[in-house]
Amino acid sequence: MTSSALSALLVLPLAAACTHDGKSEGGGEKPSASVTRDDFGCLSGDQLDGSVEFEVGGFPVGGYLTGKGATGVVLSHMANSDVCSWVPQADELAGEGYRVLAVQSIGDEVAEITESARLLADKGATRVILMGASKGGTASVVAAPKIAEPPVAAVINLSGPSIYQGMDAEAAAAHLTVPVLYVAAKQDSGFAEDVTAQDKKSRKSPDARLDLADGNAHGTDLFGADPKVWEVVKAFMAKHR
Repeated sequence: MTSSALSALLVLPLAAACTHDGKSEGGGEKPSASVTRDDFGCLSGDQLDGSVEFEVGGFPVGGYLTGKGATGVVLSHMANSDVCSWVPQADELAGEGYRVLAVQSIGDEVAEITESARLLADKGATRVILMGASKGGTASVVAAPKIAEPPVAAVINLSGPSIYQGMDAEAAAAHLTVPVLYVAAKQDSGFAEDVTAQDKKSRKSPDARLDLADGNAHGTDLFGADPKVWEVVKAFMAKHR
């Protein structure tokens, strides 16, 4: 993205009624005086104040922004999922002093993560942790070496495959120079093997860890299947925040 495009970054509540996937139903109609924020099908009450929209490659991307603090966290969701899969964790992390942005992906995950990090920096974050589930985990590993400002403090990949739609996390893992945590369920066929392979490539990382949980849960579903996984993730974040 050019510097001129970056300068056009928007952090605006949605002005038109939106569908669950964040696309406007308002057409060219003039917004009403009462601004409608995208609830993504899960936000309510004060959470709606965190519904934001910013620009990635000329396209609007939605997200849920919450919390304050010097450490930002970018949360990227699984395929066939959405920002709602991260809202409980986003709120919990906000309560623990993180500035969090859960992204509603529209398909260019690496660019979305990069611009999310920039948005968090504009809001006051001086460093950022990238955490993603499944395709979001793959994208987080791939994006990390590309982000200079704010500096990436750590990366967490939950069940992210080594290859996904042109993104090569195994190749990117070899270039990671920041702490990284790989998590998958032992019986999550193919994904446990992929994160293990990425961990083996992460030799430049000062703190590369692999945690294989029991069962076959995938991505953010790991938290419900085994609450200890979330505790492992939070401990890793706290160490590197």
